[in-house]
Amino acid sequence: MKFALFFACYTASVTHCLLFHSRQIGSGFRSLVNSKYRRESQKDLHNRLMRAYPEGFLFFKSIFADISSSLVVRDCARDIFCNGSSCLSKMATRSTSMGISCQRIKTDSKLLLFAAGISVILIVPLGVIEAITNCHINLNVISELVGGFVVPGKAIAMNMFKSYGCMVLYNAVTFSQDLKLGHYMKIPPRSMFRVQIAATLVSVVAVAQPYMQTELSNIRDSR
Repeated sequence: MKFALFFACYTASVTHCLLFHSRQIGSGFRSLVNSKYRRESQKDLHNRLMRAYPEGFLFFKSIFADISSSLVVRDCARDIFCNGSSCLSKMATRSTSMGISCQRIKTDSKLLLFAAGISVILIVPLGVIEAITNCHINLNVISELVGGFVVPGKAIAMNMFKSYGCMVLYNAVTFSQDLKLGHYMKIPPRSMFRVQIAATLVSVVAVAQPYMQTELSNIRDSR
């Protein structure tokens, strides 16, 4: 029943956006490539006030996207994972010294990029639904199902597929919410971009990595 309801939500969200919001979505995509159309179509008060600020760093955003994708490909090329968590060179050295067993699995980087592509395709309809209703529809179920089909019998690879499939959409919607709040508060887009990048780096380096190392150490001690 849970799977049926989730798939009903996916299809209903896409169908609803195509029927009732296709014109707004098309207008938004046209404004991305046509600056003249963007100036003519966005004449509400908030957009007029935000024109006083320069546009965001689209070039640097593309660079960060390329770097992230390259790290995913590099991670899969090394093909080393520690208890389900990816091991880069430093993490692999630390994990070996901590006595944590590493295992090698066959994971194609194209599969993880495909998982991220699912989120890219569904981000617009699911993002529209969340913006209207404040109800978040995650891709947990469809990522599990597709991951089980593309990497059968490989639990760690399937969990990697599921993580990239879910978290890309979640983080994209979260960043969009921050940008929307900054738009209403009249915060310059470039300042918002700097703050988002700084917060992401701090959360990864100062929060996520030490937490994972502590948890792995506790697991080792409990054994």
